[in-house]
Amino acid sequence: MATLKGPFTYEALLPEDINFVPLKQTKSFNAKELVEHYKSDQKLKHFLHIIEGSVVYPVIYDANRTVLSLPPIINGTPTLHPTPYTLHPTPYTLYL
Repeated sequence: MATLKGPFTYEALLPEDINFVPLKQTKSFNAKELVEHYKSDQKLKHFLHIIEGSVVYPVIYDANRTVLSLPPIINGTPTLHPTPYTLHPTPYTLYL
């Protein structure tokens, strides 16, 4: 798990300026590419209308400018952590 460091910021940026590796993915996307990618996802496609078409998209960063989330669509891989019961990473909810 990546070391996350506060303070955390909630910002609104151009989709092309938001770059990160989302959960369950292995490559980095900018937010505009990510919206296109998730149009074929059976679950996430139903939430895209919330931000699609906006000039800016919401993003949560930590103090190191690591993207933690593109709310309400998907979290970034730094929000994964192993549990005591499994060696596989599982997502946790980030409460700000």
